[in-house]
Amino acid sequence: MFLFPGSFLDSLSRVNPRAHEGFAVLELWAVLLMVVVALVRATAAFGLWHCARWGYIMALAILSVNLLAMPSMRSSAMTGALSMVFRLAAR
Repeated sequence: MFLFPGSFLDSLSRVNPRAHEGFAVLELWAVLLMVVVALVRATAAFGLWHCARWGYIMALAILSVNLLAMPSMRSSAMTGALSMVFRLAAR
């Protein structure tokens, strides 16, 4: 969308126009950010696929960042559930 404006991918910007505007301000940095996010998630998936402990920890860290970034999920129940997941992972 950002590397090739005017392509068929532009229809994806209608899903979340506010996000598109935010990424449009970042220009090429938005592409770099998405590449880094994709690499981090692919690394976590690789670790999970091989049942590596670091893969589980990385996946939990990614999920935690996603939960903390969503204001609607910041409830006491969600915080309690997240702390229980961390306790189980620490065993």
